[in-house]
Amino acid sequence: DTISSANNSNDTIKVSSNVKWHVQSDQSWLKANVDSLIGNGEFILTATQNPTNALRTATVTVSATGTVTKTIAVTQIANI
Repeated sequence: DTISSANNSNDTIKVSSNVKWHVQSDQSWLKANVDSLIGNGEFILTATQNPTNALRTATVTVSATGTVTKTIAVTQIANI
């Protein structure tokens, strides 16, 4: 998934589930609008502005007890 370099760039991710699930980003510049939901739903990833002229990456983890954990690689483009 690729996100613009601008402040508040975002992307919506849909999740299909019948249990409670959790979402977490491993980078402080990329935040999800929810920590967890139950059942089908979606979350919005929002990035702060990339102040550098280099790509930066984050890994978002979607997990639920007793199910397969999924990861999403997010790349934010450079500020050119």
